[in-house]
Amino acid sequence: MGAPATEKKVRTKDTAGLAAARKATTMTSSEWKELQKGMKAKWPQPAYMAQPGRGGHNVYREETYEEITRWTATTQISYRPHAKAPGTKSHVRYEAYSKAQTVGQALEMGSWPADWCWDWERGFIKVVGGAKREEPLDISRVQDEST
Repeated sequence: MGAPATEKKVRTKDTAGLAAARKATTMTSSEWKELQKGMKAKWPQPAYMAQPGRGGHNVYREETYEEITRWTATTQISYRPHAKAPGTKSHVRYEAYSKAQTVGQALEMGSWPADWCWDWERGFIKVVGGAKREEPLDISRVQDEST
C-alpha cells in the first residue's frame, strides 16, 4: 500500500495586504505604464540573463549571487524609478527602499537581500560606485560576532 494522499494546501490571497497596498498607491496604472516607456533600454538586465539557465520565482543565477555578495554597506546603488506596478505590496516596499543611495541605506529602508537578487536580474538596480569586495562573500567563513 502506498502512502496516504496528502491534501493540497489551498493558496489564499492576502486581501488585507493588497487593500492596504492599493490604498497606499499614489499613481494610476496608466501613469505607471507611461513611466515604463524606454526604461528597459536605460536599465538593462545583466547580459547573462539573455542566456538560458535555471530560473523561476526566487531561483537566482550564480552570477547574481557572485555580484550581490560583493556589495558592502557603502556600495553606492541606484534604483530604477517606479519599477514595480502600483497597487501591489512590492510596489509600496520598493517605493520606500528605492530612495536609498547605498546598500546600507537600502537595508535601513526595508530592502531585503533577496530583493537585490530579484531587482538585479530585472535591471531595477545598478551599482554606481563605492566599495565592493574583491571576492564574493563566503558565508561559511563569516563569524557571528553578535553572540
